[in-house]
This record gives sequence, structure tokens and C-alpha cells, in this order.
Amino acid sequence: MPDHRQKKLQKHKKKRAGVTRRGPGQESQAAQQQALERYFVSAALPRPFGPCFVTRGWDDEARKRLQCVVVTHELDDASLLPAVLLVDLGCEGIKDAFVLAPVPAGEGMQRVLDKMTEWFPGGFQQVPPHVASAIAVRGKAWAEKLGFETTQNVRKVLPLLDSSEFVSDVEVPLGRQGKPVYAPEPGEDTRPVIQRLARALGPDGFVVELPEGGTPHP
Repeated sequence: MPDHRQKKLQKHKKKRAGVTRRGPGQESQAAQQQALERYFVSAALPRPFGPCFVTRGWDDEARKRLQCVVVTHELDDASLLPAVLLVDLGCEGIKDAFVLAPVPAGEGMQRVLDKMTEWFPGGFQQVPPHVASAIAVRGKAWAEKLGFETTQNVRKVLPLLDSSEFVSDVEVPLGRQGKPVYAPEPGEDTRPVIQRLARALGPDGFVVELPEGGTPHP
């Protein structure tokens, strides 16, 4: 018998691959990529949640504040659509968000997590959809209160989050000991963020957590 699941996955794969093959230039490719992402998001919205994950230690404010949230929806009985959100619970909120190509449930999702673990070596834990969504939503609200904007690139993924009343019941530690924490990447120009936080909170109202051996830009 033909494997309809494989045919469907191959169809998705061809559509994804076509984004980089068609079009006269990068702008055309980017537009097609965005159209494909919109298609996947709209297809997933009415579908039930699949398994959701977040980096271990997200609820320990003594640890790194940058977390990775993975929310999935069941496209059908055999495939999941993963949405990935990089959430800084220190001060910057959702720094990036994107939709991956559909993956087979089970093995395919494990491969996604294995790949993400290369950047988040602490690994992931499975959580209910409302917990994963609360981490992203609270981080976003915290950042916007501090003056950080949520980009359109991020906003297009937000509809895939849980909007149930259970989201508001989740406690999400923000910052550290009541203060925002700014943890720049190595080589990052720290001035724009430090100046923004200083304007909003004063020079002693936040913490800067530099990478090992790093020094802030003057």
C-alpha cells in the first residue's frame, strides 16, 4: 500500500525546497519563504497542540535567562509543525521566533530537539502547552514594559501559542531578584541596551551579566 504520510511529507519538503530555487533573487526567495510560513501557520492554527518543550532550568532565576521554547501543533496523525521561540527572561523578551518544516511525530521531533541541544546543552523538558506559552508571553510583556519592541518576525508566530485561561496561572521568574538582567552575546555592542535600561530604570536598576572575559562597550 502507498505510504500517504510519506507522500505528504515529501510534498511539504518540495514546497520548502522550492523557496530557495524559485525567484530571481534573494528578495523573491524571502517573500516565498514568508508565504510558506504563513501557509503552515494557518494550517496549524485550528489543529490541536502536540508535545511542547522548554529548556531545563527555565524556572531557576539563578541560571541563564535565555530559554528556548518549542511549541508544536498536530498537522495530521503523523506530522507536527514545530514553532521555536528564543525567549530572554532577563530583559529582552522574545528575541527570535520561527516555524520549522513539518516533521514526523516521534522520531522527527526528537531530531529537532537533538539539534537544538547543540545550542542549549542543558537539554529540554516536556511541558504542557499553556506552560510553554506562558514563558513566551510573560517574557514578551516584561520586555515591552522595559521598552523593547516585539518584532513583526516574532509576532507572526505568536498565534500558535496557547491563549487559554491557564496561561495566566503559570509563575514565570523574570530577571533576577526583581531586577532585569542583560546578558549580551560575545562581541555584541552593549551600548543600546544598557542606555535603554538606564533611561528606564536608572544606572542601578538592572544587572549586566557579561560573557566570560567580556567587557561592555564604553
